Amino acid sequence: MKKNIYFILSLVMLSFTVVSCDFDDDLTEPDYVRLEFAPGAVPLGVAVGGSTSYDVNVYSAKNMQSDRTYNITVGGSIAPEAYNVPETVTIPAGSNEASFTVSASDIGLGVAGKTMVLNLEEEPEFTVGDPLSFSVARVCPGEEFSLDFTLDAYPGETGYEILDSDGNSIVKVEGSPADTSLCLASGTYTVILTDSYGDGISDGGVTISYAGTVLATLTGDFETETSVEVSF
Repeated sequence: MKKNIYFILSLVMLSFTVVSCDFDDDLTEPDYVRLEFAPGAVPLGVAVGGSTSYDVNVYSAKNMQSDRTYNITVGGSIAPEAYNVPETVTIPAGSNEASFTVSASDIGLGVAGKTMVLNLEEEPEFTVGDPLSFSVARVCPGEEFSLDFTLDAYPGETGYEILDSDGNSIVKVEGSPADTSLCLASGTYTVILTDSYGDGISDGGVTISYAGTVLATLTGDFETETSVEVSF
């Protein structure tokens, strides 16, 4: 009798083991996939009137047993006609990486440039990493109009604006400006430096240059705003 009981218990335990194994197989951990720019590819610099392209790498946490295709999403402020990005990318079987090419053209970029955001469309079988967000801007080596800032302990109060000769605002930044290089046509421009608190920039200011030559300097000794007109 005891032998029969032991035999029955053994069968029950075996059935649990088999069910448990099958259940574990059904709970396959989702894959993780991320995008990464090739070295030196960010930001995207586009020659005035030209175009450029860079590679984006795709990495999976697992080697693929078969080809796996992912949908690519594109966002940001850049116009659709200004870029060329494939709709999908495929990681081949036996590998955990692939790449695709992003092309951008000087179409509607403007003076300040635009943003582009790339990612992969998430599905139940995998999760994706953070999106790639970057700027796409004109570059003009050796002919940049540059603003180099020295800020105080309250950078969020500082802003600036650039007006063309007709008084049109072509660039405006409110709060925590970064050193900037722009591609501007030759002409006359007004640079306005502002402080939202009204106490200027302690021991700070901005140096304005074109093609490496200093055109003017605005010191932080002002209240709400100060400005200067420059030509090149």
